[in-house]
Parts: sequence; structure tokens; C-alpha cells
Amino acid sequence: MLRGRKGLWQAIICVLLVLMVVSGRAFAEETGWSFYFGQIHSHTSYSDGVLTPVEAYPYARDVAGLDFLGITEHGYYMFENPHHWEALTEAAKRFTEPGRFVAFRGTEWTHGAGHISVIEAPEPCSRDVQIGFDDLVAWMEGKGGIASFNHPGRNEQGNWDDFKYSLGGNRTIRLLEVGSGPYPRNTFYEASYIRALDRGWQVGAINSQDNHRADWGTAADTRTGVVARALTREDLMEALRAMRTYSTEDRNVQVKFMGNGRWMGEVLLIGEVEFEIDISDPDPGDTVHEVDLRSTGGATIMTLEGSGDEGGPDRPFRRSFTLAPNQGYNWYYLRIEQTDGDVIVTSPIWVKSPSDLMIVDLRFDVPLAKKGAKGYLRGEVVNLGAKPVQGAIVEFAAAAGKVRLPIGAVKTDLEPGATVPISLEWACPVSGDVTVSAAVVDPSMLAYTGNVYSLPVRVLPETLPKVVVDEGHNNRSSGFARRFLDVLAGAGCEGVLNQGRITPDSLEGASALVVANPEPGISLTPTTFDESELAAMRKFVDAGGSLVLAGSSDASDPSRSVSQLNAILTAVGSSMRFSDDEVQQEEGSKVSSTVACSLTPEGEKTLGRLALPIRMMQACSIASDGFGALVGREGLVVLAVGGDDTRSADTNGKGPCHLYASRPVVCASERVGKGRVVAMGAPVYSVYDLRPDLGNEEFMVNLVAWLLSQ
Repeated sequence: MLRGRKGLWQAIICVLLVLMVVSGRAFAEETGWSFYFGQIHSHTSYSDGVLTPVEAYPYARDVAGLDFLGITEHGYYMFENPHHWEALTEAAKRFTEPGRFVAFRGTEWTHGAGHISVIEAPEPCSRDVQIGFDDLVAWMEGKGGIASFNHPGRNEQGNWDDFKYSLGGNRTIRLLEVGSGPYPRNTFYEASYIRALDRGWQVGAINSQDNHRADWGTAADTRTGVVARALTREDLMEALRAMRTYSTEDRNVQVKFMGNGRWMGEVLLIGEVEFEIDISDPDPGDTVHEVDLRSTGGATIMTLEGSGDEGGPDRPFRRSFTLAPNQGYNWYYLRIEQTDGDVIVTSPIWVKSPSDLMIVDLRFDVPLAKKGAKGYLRGEVVNLGAKPVQGAIVEFAAAAGKVRLPIGAVKTDLEPGATVPISLEWACPVSGDVTVSAAVVDPSMLAYTGNVYSLPVRVLPETLPKVVVDEGHNNRSSGFARRFLDVLAGAGCEGVLNQGRITPDSLEGASALVVANPEPGISLTPTTFDESELAAMRKFVDAGGSLVLAGSSDASDPSRSVSQLNAILTAVGSSMRFSDDEVQQEEGSKVSSTVACSLTPEGEKTLGRLALPIRMMQACSIASDGFGALVGREGLVVLAVGGDDTRSADTNGKGPCHLYASRPVVCASERVGKGRVVAMGAPVYSVYDLRPDLGNEEFMVNLVAWLLSQ
């Protein structure tokens, strides 16, 4: 409990008051603006936290050194205990002292659609009264409060219909928690922030600790930074509503982000923008490592590196630059990383056309963008304004080099705040790099031509090498190979998923077949290959097709086996076999089934050098047909092995296998008939394996390219 610690509190207060006096004051003297730090989302025992507001507010002020704190109790508690709302209101009045501390009071709407805090409304809200999101939005209108999207993680609760735009909501929901909660550390929601901005929401970045313990402001250094004229309730409310805010993991960094002389949180008319950045931190050592300027879709369009000593108390990090946006609706925010790893995310600056219409999620919806392949140009038109629009037109065209290709137009009507899907069938008549443009014609400003959105499309040739990926046998990678198909498309191949038995028809026109080990257990698909499938694969390889087989470890599971893959190897006439074992890596006193692998010298000659190591999870090793060590010879190439600290082990004791004491073979290729067979210890092409910090994607691309060239 906090009571009875008056002496300790007084000692802490003496130190913190000195720090508070200098925080942001120099900036205020020069410009009339000051930086203030706090949070607007926390709890006490009036809902599901501890202690009471009369203990939380002074703790946040005197112990944590916050300039402001919002206590937002769960609304349904407030309705069940209206006297608590009255007590919270009185406490907020009591502890608000202009120039020293501002106490906000509010409620949190905890609904399946998502959680939202509302501060400084005259009454509480509750999921039991405001039943749905639209009910909450209607209730918020005219209340004068400010709301925020809370901890907007897709796995925590709903995301407000994927942040579908709401005209009324956008007037009151002004903020979004880019960071939230200190247990055990700040949870980052930048992806949700990007999604909300992309769909038309104008929300600023904040960070809240969502305290449910007696640690308001001390649970972590995370804060919401606010730029305001003075430390008063009215000035802070004006700053929060104007979105002059940023989410920070540093307790006192000061960030200035402006465009054409106007602060973050403002909307500029489309045209050339001169951006200005000024970052400083009163703590020595808290310098700027780098600053990313991020824009629509989360793309980093510029990275500004610090010199090592910029951004601290003695030398601010200052940059200015000019950009000319080329889309009809744009937003820009800063993502700042300090040398100690703390991340700061600012509110955006919007740059848009004078029209209230915008397009989101523009895409070419086709399984594979090939010359002549029919698909749909799709997107959503959003009416950000309060007036209905009748007869809006979206004109589509494409450009391939200097050649312009007319496509067509779509006409639609939009109610105020509406989001309307549009689509237009299209088959690109050329291959190569094509840019699709979608020009929005607002009937209220027919002469304006600047509301244009572009979509780059790589259109592949009409005829492509076909790679079939088996998912018809409860394969280890079943359901997780879609990313691999995108990788194949980027490499100029057509990836096709096989969902049933492997037949001559399913292999028609294919250059390669990729099969992962079937998994045992309950499945709606077979986990064995019948004689007809073995015959189809044998004929495929004999005719010059490439077969890639990916195994799995026995993983101490008696039901796991690579016997089905070995049946395929036997049927096609390969001398390789999958060992019924597990490749393991020693990590000190521990053993891991996730291993780093590398190409052999022969593998590098065959596939080229990789920039990053290959990673295999729960892999088996590759042996000879007599389960001896596999060695290279004419027609057989050992492509990859484990590291010096890897070995193979028969974890379920069943075998058959060859136990490598070190550097087990994990990938090899053999010439069989007119084709090639590749055996690898695990499917390194699932969505979990194709990561930017691994060489798996480059390995698979190079492997497929080599097989197709044989």
C-alpha cells in the first residue's frame, strides 16, 4: 500500500520537481510550445485495478513525474457503481493544478469490436448501454470528450471491422495506442496504426500503460508526448484533439515534426511539402540512431541516420527536406529509434487532394499476374466527408514504359462516411513492369485531376514454368505454402497447389513437383501415396521433370515416419534415402531441433553463394539407399549440410537411419532418368521459414531456377 510512506514520498518529490521544472521549458520560452508527458488510459479499484483515484493521481504526479494521467475505468463498473463515477470526477478536479498536473477522468468501452477509452465526457459509457460500435459513436457525438483506440492487436479483441472508416467516429476518436502496457514490456501496435491510417482514419499516436497495479507511470518509461501551449486541462485537450502527440518508449524525448510550418496532426493540401524534424533528449546518451519517414502502406520512403551524438541534450537532431506526393491521399509519420533501442512514433501529417474521396486497398486480384490472364482491379472508395456524392467515377488506365493502356471506368454513389467496394475486370495485354492508375473524378470538382492512385504490377509472360506444390496428403506444410507461391511468381514461375491425389493430369505441363512428408493423425486427406501416384511420379521424373521431397524428423514420436518419402525415392529409382532421425544442434548444455545449415562447396557451385544461412526445423538427415553416409559422386551432389555443432540422433529408436556425428547431410540432388530428384531434411518453404533474416527464400529460388535450367 502507498499510505504511511510520507517521508519517502517527500524525498522523491524534491528530486522530481527539479526535473519537472526544466522539462520542455526552454522550448516553451523560444516558441510558446511545451512538451508534456503522461498517459490517458489506466485503472484503479473502481474497476479492475487497485487502490483509488485519490491515490493514483498523486502517485503519477509525484512519484512517476507525469504531467497528466487519465483514469479510464471500465464503463460497466461505473454504471453498476455510479458513486464511483462521482468520486472519480471529484478526484480529477481536486488533483488538477494548472502548471503542475492535469487529472483526466473517463471510461473504457470494453466490447468485442475492440476497446475504446473516452476522456472528459460528462458521463460514462458502457458496453451494456452502448451495445455496438455505432451506438458508441452516436453517444460520443456532442459530448466534448476525446476517444482513443486501445491496444489494437488483432489477437486481443476485434479491430472495429478492420478499421472501417466512420465519419462520426473520426470526429471523436482522435488517438490510437501505438504502444500499450508494460507487462513485461511495451507492446507495439504499429501495424494496426498503419491499417487505421490507410483506411482513412485521422488518428494520432499515443502510448498508455493500461495500469491495473499501483504503478501509474512507473511500470515503464513509456509515455504519450504532447505538444501544448500550457499545462492546463483546456490546452492538453486541444493538443490531444489536434493530435500534436507521439508514442514514446523514452520518458522525456522532445520531438518536433512539421510540414510547411504546420505541426504533426494537421492536414495539408496536396503539393510540395517541406518537412522539418527536431529531436532532443535531456538525458546524456539518449541520442538518435536513425529516423524513418513512413507513409501509406507502412512503406519507409526515407531513412535519416544519426551521427552518433545528435539528439542528446547538447546537439539536437535536425533535418529538413522536401517531398512532392504523387497520390491523392497521403500520410507521413516519423519512426525514431534511439541508440538504446527506444522507439518513438509520431502522429502523422496528412497531404491530400481537395476532394473528400479516396481509394484504399487498390490491388489486382488475380492468382498470378500473367499476360492475358483475367483478374479484377479492386479497391474501396471512401467518402471522408459529410455530404453524399452521386456519380463518382474511378477511371483506370495502365502504363508500360511510354505506352498508355486505357482500361475502363467504374461509377458509384457514396453516402457520407461510406466505404464502397469497386471492381473492374482486366487482362493485361503486355508483360513486364506495368503501373495501373486509378483517377477519382469527384462530380463536385470535375476539372480537378490530381486525385490519382497508382499500383505497380509485375506482369509475367503468358507461358511460365509450372511448379506444383503438393498439399493433398496432409503434408507438413499444408496450408502454409501460399507465401512460397508468391516467391515463385517473383522468380518468374507459376506455382500451383495440388489438393488431391498426384495424377498425370495434375502434373500436366509441370516442370517441377514439390512434396513434403505426410503427417500422421486424423486428416481429411490421405497420408500415403498409392501405386498410381508412385507411377505418376516415376513417369514424371523419367520424362525430365524435377522432384523435390522434403522430410521431417522423428521428433521422439513413434507415429512419425519418412517411409512414404522413401517409397517415392524407391519408385523413381533414386539411391538416396531419408533417415528416420532428427538433426540436432548443440547450444551449450541444451540441444535444439532448429539448426543452421550451409551450402557445401559443390552446393555453392551449383546454386551460388547465399547471403544468409539456411534454417531447418525438425529436419531429418539424408543417407544412401543402404543407410550409410551420403557422399557426392557423378550424378549426385550434396548441396547442404549442418554446422560443426550439429549431429543426427535416432530420437524414437526406430530407425532406419545413418547417425552423423557432425555436419549431417540435409540436402542433396541426384540425376534420375532425364530428371532430377532433390531430398531435403525439412520443408524450408513454409510461411514460417521464408523470413527476411534467413537464407531460405534465396535458397529455394536458386534451387528451383537451377532445376528448371537442367
